[in-house]
Amino acid sequence: MTITEGGQPRRIDVPVEIPEGVSYDGIFGGTGEGNRPLPMTSAAAAPPMTDRGIWGKAMEQRAMLEPDEAVSHSRGETAPDQSVAQSAAKLHRSLAAIVKRLKENILTPAPEEAAFITQGKAEIQVWLSDTSEATLAQIQQLGFELRLKPKTGTLVIGRLPIEKLAALAELHVVRYLAPQINQT
Repeated sequence: MTITEGGQPRRIDVPVEIPEGVSYDGIFGGTGEGNRPLPMTSAAAAPPMTDRGIWGKAMEQRAMLEPDEAVSHSRGETAPDQSVAQSAAKLHRSLAAIVKRLKENILTPAPEEAAFITQGKAEIQVWLSDTSEATLAQIQQLGFELRLKPKTGTLVIGRLPIEKLAALAELHVVRYLAPQINQT
């Protein structure tokens, strides 16, 4: 997709999600081993794939819950430790490293952060449960600056202060966060 910023056209690769009900293994083949790399596109920052599909890790975590916790989880309630684990599972490893760095009060950014962070704001891809006005308003309340909303799908691209990444991952409407690496 091409956008114009400050009068200059710029290309942004927009990853396409695998349709619901389609198996990653059925398209790309599988070895039966945990996570595997995605095809070489900007979708390399897309949600992790597992043997059980795109959200297999979340299902594994849910299966490990005790019976009482599983019932409360099915009602939308989560135990504090489970909530933290679910939020962390929504973050691409680069974003998870930033959240960890900030929690540990490490001020020196990693070199790879320069590819998607400018003036304390991360350029990110956000996979949402839906892209309704209410959902967009909810993420914008955290300071998310919407830059691109494709007409189809549930992916939006925008900027967010890095100190708000963890809070964004905690929202139930957010499925996954990944850095947006711009191609020039």
